[in-house]
Amino acid sequence: MNLPRTPTTLPLRRIQEHEQFLGDFRARKYEFAAVFGKEAAAPFDELRKIHNEIVWAVEDIFRHKEIRGERATRAARLLQGQEARNF
Repeated sequence: MNLPRTPTTLPLRRIQEHEQFLGDFRARKYEFAAVFGKEAAAPFDELRKIHNEIVWAVEDIFRHKEIRGERATRAARLLQGQEARNF
Protein backbone atom coordinates (compact mmCIF):
# COMPACT_ATOMS: atom_id res chain seq x y z
CA MET A 1 0.00 0.00 0.00
CA ASN A 2 1.42 3.37 -1.02
CA LEU A 3 0.34 5.85 1.65
CA PRO A 4 0.65 9.64 1.45
CA ARG A 5 3.15 11.30 3.77
CA THR A 6 0.98 12.76 6.51
CA PRO A 7 1.28 12.69 10.30
CA THR A 8 -1.72 10.35 10.41
CA THR A 9 -0.16 7.78 8.09
CA LEU A 10 3.34 7.89 9.57
CA PRO A 11 2.86 5.06 12.13
CA LEU A 12 1.35 2.74 9.54
CA ARG A 13 4.08 3.56 7.02
CA ARG A 14 6.73 2.70 9.61
CA ILE A 15 5.02 -0.58 10.42
CA GLN A 16 4.86 -1.45 6.72
CA GLU A 17 8.54 -0.61 6.23
CA HIS A 18 9.48 -3.23 8.85
CA GLU A 19 6.81 -5.81 8.01
CA GLN A 20 9.31 -8.30 6.51
CA PHE A 21 11.61 -8.05 9.53
CA LEU A 22 8.75 -8.53 11.99
CA GLY A 23 7.45 -11.53 10.05
CA ASP A 24 10.87 -13.16 10.06
CA PHE A 25 11.31 -12.35 13.74
CA ARG A 26 7.97 -13.95 14.66
CA ALA A 27 8.85 -17.04 12.63
CA ARG A 28 11.97 -17.51 14.77
CA LYS A 29 9.79 -17.95 17.86
CA TYR A 30 9.41 -21.66 17.18
CA GLU A 31 13.14 -22.20 16.64
CA PHE A 32 13.79 -20.29 19.86
CA ALA A 33 11.20 -22.35 21.75
CA ALA A 34 12.69 -25.61 20.46
CA VAL A 35 16.12 -24.68 21.79
CA PHE A 36 15.30 -22.78 24.99
CA GLY A 37 11.80 -23.98 25.90
CA LYS A 38 8.27 -22.71 25.46
CA GLU A 39 8.40 -20.41 28.49
CA ALA A 40 11.52 -18.67 27.17
CA ALA A 41 9.64 -17.82 23.95
CA ALA A 42 6.91 -15.90 25.83
CA PRO A 43 8.44 -12.48 24.95
CA PHE A 44 7.72 -13.24 21.28
CA ASP A 45 4.01 -13.42 22.15
CA GLU A 46 4.23 -10.21 24.16
CA LEU A 47 5.88 -8.43 21.24
CA ARG A 48 3.15 -9.70 18.91
CA LYS A 49 0.49 -8.40 21.31
CA ILE A 50 2.13 -4.96 21.46
CA HIS A 51 2.45 -4.88 17.66
CA ASN A 52 -1.26 -5.70 17.30
CA GLU A 53 -2.21 -2.94 19.75
CA ILE A 54 -0.20 -0.43 17.74
CA VAL A 55 -1.78 -1.54 14.46
CA TRP A 56 -5.28 -1.34 15.97
CA ALA A 57 -4.57 2.14 17.35
CA VAL A 58 -3.40 3.32 13.93
CA GLU A 59 -6.51 1.84 12.31
CA ASP A 60 -8.62 3.72 14.87
CA ILE A 61 -6.85 6.96 13.96
CA PHE A 62 -7.73 6.40 10.30
CA ARG A 63 -11.31 5.49 11.13
CA HIS A 64 -11.81 8.59 13.27
CA LYS A 65 -10.18 10.80 10.66
CA GLU A 66 -12.58 9.46 8.04
CA ILE A 67 -15.56 9.98 10.36
CA ARG A 68 -14.46 13.56 11.12
CA GLY A 69 -14.06 14.21 7.40
CA GLU A 70 -17.53 12.86 6.64
CA ARG A 71 -19.05 14.92 9.46
CA ALA A 72 -17.31 18.08 8.28
CA THR A 73 -18.54 17.51 4.72
CA ARG A 74 -22.08 16.84 5.93
CA ALA A 75 -22.00 19.92 8.19
CA ALA A 76 -20.76 22.09 5.32
CA ARG A 77 -23.58 20.84 3.08
CA LEU A 78 -26.15 21.52 5.78
CA LEU A 79 -24.76 24.98 6.36
CA GLN A 80 -24.87 25.76 2.64
CA GLY A 81 -28.47 24.58 2.52
CA GLN A 82 -29.40 26.81 5.46
CA GLU A 83 -27.66 29.81 3.92
CA ALA A 84 -29.46 29.22 0.64
CA ARG A 85 -32.83 29.21 2.44
CA ASN A 86 -31.98 32.29 4.50
CA PHE A 87 -31.04 34.45 1.54
